[in-house]
Amino acid sequence: MADPSSTEQLEATVRQLTSTVASLTRAVEALSDEMQRARGESRTPSVPAAGVTPGSFTDVSGGLSGGTRRSTADPFPFHVDFIAGSLALPLSFAVMHPLDTIRTQMQAVVGTSSGSLANGMSSVTNGSGATNGFTTQLTRALRAAGAKVLSRGFFASVLGAAPQGGLRFGTYGVAQRWLDPYFDSPALRNACCAVAGDFASSLVKVPREVVVQRLQTGMYRSTLHAVGQILRTEGPLGLFTGYTSTAARDVPFMVVLFVSYEQFKSWKIRLSTHEQRIETLQSAHHHHHGETLSDAETILWGGISGALAGWTTTPLDVIKTRIMTADKVSDRSAAKVVSSLAAGGPRGFFVGAGPRAAWWFCVCSIFFASYERLRELLD
Repeated sequence: MADPSSTEQLEATVRQLTSTVASLTRAVEALSDEMQRARGESRTPSVPAAGVTPGSFTDVSGGLSGGTRRSTADPFPFHVDFIAGSLALPLSFAVMHPLDTIRTQMQAVVGTSSGSLANGMSSVTNGSGATNGFTTQLTRALRAAGAKVLSRGFFASVLGAAPQGGLRFGTYGVAQRWLDPYFDSPALRNACCAVAGDFASSLVKVPREVVVQRLQTGMYRSTLHAVGQILRTEGPLGLFTGYTSTAARDVPFMVVLFVSYEQFKSWKIRLSTHEQRIETLQSAHHHHHGETLSDAETILWGGISGALAGWTTTPLDVIKTRIMTADKVSDRSAAKVVSSLAAGGPRGFFVGAGPRAAWWFCVCSIFFASYERLRELLD
């Protein structure tokens, strides 16, 4: 026979558990009702600050309830994205062009036997063929050709960046709208859209990089001289030298860049709305409205996304640069470039990683802040 005291204790425990479950059920129902009311109030097109896709539907329960998926597709028409991209990208490239020139010169000579560039611009190399560093490269370049060396290829870079930025971000926005109904994962959708935008812009981007990087390494005197010589000696396809290596670099670069940037925005939205819900439940007289990314946050998170994408794809960028800036056609084989880099060890694949990450941090900080604001003004 069971002990009466044990039976009573068990019954008391069951009653307590039943009461706890009932309390939790009521709390969940109350929270669910609160989420439904908040969703009904906030599911309107927003016009946020820089850093968040304006016009997208913002569901404050996004990611915290099992409700309808929140659409984050780009609501802007193609011409708005195109114009904003064609203005913001040249601006960011123009400001950071000197750093890009040094990075290009560092990568162009790594793994070469002479460690030198054309037209008297040379680079100090160590025994493995890797450059000794950014400061040494900058000092050597300035001593060899003066401050003007930092402006080589400036106009070609800025002018080419306009259609490149327009095509990339115009296509990105169109792809977002087309693909949104077919993706439950915004990250996967953004990755596919980024790749689509990059391939569209490659029609301009690859010729721009071929001309600019050869100017930066002193192979030609001017943009017209570069284009004329390339067409004369290599034909139209010469402007697309390194297309495959560029695509191999930019596909992972764009995926990391856009997915991380969009994810940062998503985390900001979720954090803000979560804080809003907690504070609203705590005090009916105090409301903290979820804030979107400020200009400072856009600069920070855009820069971090760019630096992350830039650093991780440095080995592919080194290979691409070597192919584009090789004097001889026979030296433009990817296999030959990889072999020469591998002879110097893993370090050769990361030459210029610091300047490249810094360059992309600054470029993306300037670009995303400008791009988001321009879209708001143009819409």
